[in-house]
Amino acid sequence: MTRRLLLTIAALLCASWALAQQPLEEQLRWALAAATPQETLERLEKAVSLGNVLAAYELGLILRDGRAGIAPDPGRALKLFQRAGRPWLARNWFKLGVPEAQYAAGMMHLEGKGTQTDVEAAVKWLLRAAEQGHGQAQVRLAEVYASDGAPVDMREAYFWASLALTQLFLPQEERDTAAQIRERAAQTLGEGATEKIKMAVERWSPRRMASGW
Repeated sequence: MTRRLLLTIAALLCASWALAQQPLEEQLRWALAAATPQETLERLEKAVSLGNVLAAYELGLILRDGRAGIAPDPGRALKLFQRAGRPWLARNWFKLGVPEAQYAAGMMHLEGKGTQTDVEAAVKWLLRAAEQGHGQAQVRLAEVYASDGAPVDMREAYFWASLALTQLFLPQEERDTAAQIRERAAQTLGEGATEKIKMAVERWSPRRMASGW
């Protein structure tokens, strides 16, 4: 092995080590600042290989939607969302997983994109995001629990719809959906049951996402 090749390898290893030490947000900005879509993909792949869960989520979005001329790959997108959403892969930065990735994984299971429709798996992923305070995940959970198919649970539907309505930045369309579900669930449950759930909503607080919170 020549001295020049050794120096090149050393330089590449140093560059990888330096990238790995950067905060996740800085790594992601570096990846998205690339000049071309192909460079962006390569940089995101590099960041993902270093354990960057934010890059895994961003790459998943690109592959799910086929952005910037990149061919859609929903199967790979789902794997990336699950990677970013798993707490044991998220290290200390997102020790409970990235809630946006958990929501995306849940929706793909719910809609049968990149996999077969699996309501049980969808609920698992949506619940992880909802417990961290993701408003849209809370609305989707309420919809699932209030639907005609399994798992029907109007108490859960009322609970998650009520929580979603406490979100300040929930889009109006989602807010209207949550309000309709809560009203329908209230009619089924009765006043006594809803009062207990209201108390649980008031006591509820989101699970904290990032270490140090």
